[in-house]
Amino acid sequence: MDRLFAFLFLFAFSLTLTSQIKGVVVDIEQYPIESVHIHNINNDEGVISDSLGIYSIAANIGDILEFHHLNYNNSHRQLINLKIDTVVLQKKDFSIDEVNVTSYLNSDLDLSSLSGIKRIPSFLGEQDVLKYLATLPGVTSLGMMDAGIYVRGGNSSQNAYLVNGNPVADPQHIAGLLTSFDPYILSHSKFFKSGYPSKYNGSLAAYIDMKPSDYMTEDYSGEVSLGLLSSSVKMKIKPDKKKKSLLGLTFRQSYFQLLAKGYNRNKKSYEQLPSYSFNDLTISYSFPLRNNWEASVFTLLTSDDLPMHLDNQFTYGLKWGTFSNSLLFKGKLTNKIKAAISLGYNSYSSNVAVESRVNSNCKIRIKTDTHSVLLRTGI
Repeated sequence: MDRLFAFLFLFAFSLTLTSQIKGVVVDIEQYPIESVHIHNINNDEGVISDSLGIYSIAANIGDILEFHHLNYNNSHRQLINLKIDTVVLQKKDFSIDEVNVTSYLNSDLDLSSLSGIKRIPSFLGEQDVLKYLATLPGVTSLGMMDAGIYVRGGNSSQNAYLVNGNPVADPQHIAGLLTSFDPYILSHSKFFKSGYPSKYNGSLAAYIDMKPSDYMTEDYSGEVSLGLLSSSVKMKIKPDKKKKSLLGLTFRQSYFQLLAKGYNRNKKSYEQLPSYSFNDLTISYSFPLRNNWEASVFTLLTSDDLPMHLDNQFTYGLKWGTFSNSLLFKGKLTNKIKAAISLGYNSYSSNVAVESRVNSNCKIRIKTDTHSVLLRTGI
C-alpha cells in the first residue's frame, strides 16, 4: 500500500515538472531565421534562435509560445505535444506610400570684389580677375604662368566670360600669361561653377559674369601702375554729380619690345629676343536716363604684335586683336514690371586669318514679381 502511494505521488509530481522542447524557425522558403525571440507566455521563459533557426525552451503541453522578429510578422503557437516543431514566419510588408521628391536649384555661386582681388599677389605687377578666381574652391590653374582657370575638371576654353550678361572675347596676352580683365573697372563678378541659371547657356565648366563699376563716392580717382612688362593708366570720373553717372577708363601698354630692341642691338638673328608688344583699352560708362531707366556701356579693345626676324631675307610677324562691346538698358515699364535690354558684339581679327566675328547677341529680359521672360537673338 505504501509503495503504491509513493508511485502515484511520483507520477503526479512528474506531470507538474516543466519539459524542454525543441523547435526550428524558418521562412516561407524554408531558410532558417536567426535571432528570433521565443517567449513562453505561461511561465515567462524566453530564448533566442541560433544561426540554424533552432531553439530550446522550457514548456508544457498547452503553453502558448510567442515568436517575434523585427523583419517578420509575430506568430503564436499553442503546444499540443512535446515533439520537435517547425514554425514558419512571414516577412513584414514594408511598402510605403508614393513619395514625391522635388529638387530646388542650388547654384554654386561665388562673388568677387576689388578688396578680395587686391589680397592676391600680383603677377608681373599686374592684377587680374582670373588670378583671384583661381584661389576659390573647385578651381585650379596650371600656375602663375597660365592665366586660364580650370573649374571642376573642365578645360579653360569651356568657361564663358560675360560683361553685363553678354559674352565677351577672352583676350589673353603673351600666349595666355595675362588677360585684359582689369579689376579696376570690372571690380565685381558673379562666378557660377554649377547650377547655372537658365539665362546662361553654351558652356560646360563655368560662367564668369563681370559687372563694371557704376558707383563711386569720390568725384574722381586715378592710379598709375608699373609692371615688369607693361604700365597702365587708370581713371574714374563723375561727369555729372547730380545724375550719378560714372566714366571709367584704363589703358595698358607694354614696353617689353623696347627692352628687346636694346638687347638685340648687337646680337645675331638666332640670339635675338622677339620684340613682342601688346596694349588694351577698357572703357565703361554708366548714366541714368529718363523715367527711372539707366544705361551702361562697356568696350574692350586689345592688340598684340609679335614680329619675327629669322634672317635678313625672311621676316614674318603675327598680329591679332579683339573687340568687345556690351550695351545694357534697364528700368521699369510699370510699378510692378521691370525690363532689361542687353546688346553685345564681339569680333576677332588676325593678319593670318580673315577677320571673323566671334559672337554677337541681343537679349531682352522682362521681369515681373512672379514671372521672367527672356528673348534672345544671336548671330
